[in-house]
Amino acid sequence: MIEIPSEYRHFFYKKNLYFVAGASAALYLYLKANNISDKKVVCPSNICYTVPYTILGSGNRPIFCDIDPMTGNAALSSIQTLLSDNDDIAAVILPHMFGNPVKERDRIYQLCKKRSLFFIEDCAGALGMDDVSGHISKEADAVIFSFNDNKHIALGKGGLLATDMTIDIKSLSKTIKNDEMIYRDKSVMIDRLYKPILYSEYHDELIGNLSSFNDFFKDSFIYTFQPDTEYVRSLHEALAKLEENINFRRSIIEYIDTNILWNLSIVQKYSFEKGASPWRYNLLVQKPEDRKRLIKKFLDANLPVSIWYPPVDPIFGYPMQEESRNFSKKILNFDFINASKTQIDRFICILNHFIEKEQ
Repeated sequence: MIEIPSEYRHFFYKKNLYFVAGASAALYLYLKANNISDKKVVCPSNICYTVPYTILGSGNRPIFCDIDPMTGNAALSSIQTLLSDNDDIAAVILPHMFGNPVKERDRIYQLCKKRSLFFIEDCAGALGMDDVSGHISKEADAVIFSFNDNKHIALGKGGLLATDMTIDIKSLSKTIKNDEMIYRDKSVMIDRLYKPILYSEYHDELIGNLSSFNDFFKDSFIYTFQPDTEYVRSLHEALAKLEENINFRRSIIEYIDTNILWNLSIVQKYSFEKGASPWRYNLLVQKPEDRKRLIKKFLDANLPVSIWYPPVDPIFGYPMQEESRNFSKKILNFDFINASKTQIDRFICILNHFIEKEQ
């Protein structure tokens, strides 16, 4: 078990920190620790597919809420509807998408408390987000974190389960069948199935066909991992630089925002809430055909852009949520962390030229 030095524990909000193989393992172990089985677990439509697969792997069923059309975070009204229509929900998973705090977080928590539901905050992509009100540390039943690729601390594997609950992680981990090699093999397989569909113009028609593989993939992201000395050293070094990392992310967001010639009929700024720990720079491109052309321009200039996160509900037998579908047609992410200053300026230049041309 990795010990997190006391000076860094505030990043994880809760009293007990359990090092695990990743955020999926953290979620699985928490559900198992509370004997949650054969129930429904709420998560947003546009969450990473690893989460609903893990819910399936824990012996439960994911059920999807819609999202806020401006932030991509879970929508309170949609969660209210799900709770009214389903009496077998055991937990709500609330991800702070793109490192952006959920505006309606406190009201969603109150809903869960009223119904005695487990309230799990997903900070896999929000490490270092400020607990501005102090409510996460006081109220969340559990918070899950990831140190996987493309995260705020990107070590390729590892994560934390943070909770005030005392858990026998060693005993519970014996219920996990996969090792890292099986996880890597299956991750590559689903990536090869999923990404061609994601980037296809036939995405909406094809995505539901992946449900045929659910039994095979449902435990793919739940595995065990034993960190070595080098891993522990790298984690501690990254934690020591985390505050600097977050401040850099915030400064780049401000720099890009300030230098774009905004035209809201073409491209809309994605706004981060106070205390955010930004994952990537996001844009909301108003027309799908404009986004397609913009992506080509960025890729032709060797700029790292993506369209995360798309809806995954059809993979698990549900119709796609409306706002999630709409958001997925607009969102465009720029991975500025892995870009040079020259590339960041090139991103701004290409975007401004595009906006000026389209006006």
